[in-house]
Amino acid sequence: VVDLGNGQANGNLVLGFENNTGRLFFEAWNGGTSLGRITATEALPTGSWQHVAATVSSTNVVTLYVNGVAIRSGSLTAAPPQLSRSSNFVGRSNWSADAYFRGGLRDLRIHNQARTADQIRQDMAGLAPLPSADPVAWYTLDGLGRSGRRMLNLPYQRSLNPVSYTHLTLPTKRIV
Repeated sequence: VVDLGNGQANGNLVLGFENNTGRLFFEAWNGGTSLGRITATEALPTGSWQHVAATVSSTNVVTLYVNGVAIRSGSLTAAPPQLSRSSNFVGRSNWSADAYFRGGLRDLRIHNQARTADQIRQDMAGLAPLPSADPVAWYTLDGLGRSGRRMLNLPYQRSLNPVSYTHLTLPTKRIV
C-alpha cells in the first residue's frame, strides 16, 4: 500500500499486503538489509472499509493495527535509519515485480512519532486533534468514495514528496 524509500531495498519503510495472501505486513530496510518484517496471521476481510496502521516505537517495536485493534507486534533488529526518502509511493512498491494495490484508499497520514492505540482509534473515528507538527504529512486522496468520503481507487500510483521521520505511524483505510 505504501513504500517510502530510495529505490528497491534502499532504506525502505513498507506497509503492504503479502503476496496474494491479503495479510498486512510492515518491513523496514537499512540500505539493502532488511531490519525485519512483521506480518499479520490473518488476511484482512474484503468488500468493506478497513482502517490499517503500523507504528514503530522508540524501542523498535512494530505494531500492526486493523480497525483500531493491535493484531500483531514484533521487533526490528535496529531502528530504521532517519534519512530523506525520495522514491515514495502509494499503491505500489519500489520493487518492479510487485503487483499494484487493488482497492481503495481514503487518506494517508504519516506521523513523526508512534501513535498510541487510543490515538489510532481517534484517527480512525476522525476525532484526533491535530497539533501543528503532527502528522508530518496527510494526504486526502483523490476521488469520491462511499458516503461522500474522498478516496483513491487503485490500481494507481502516486508519488509522495521526500519524507523523513523519527518514529513512524502509517494509518490508511482500505476497501477491496
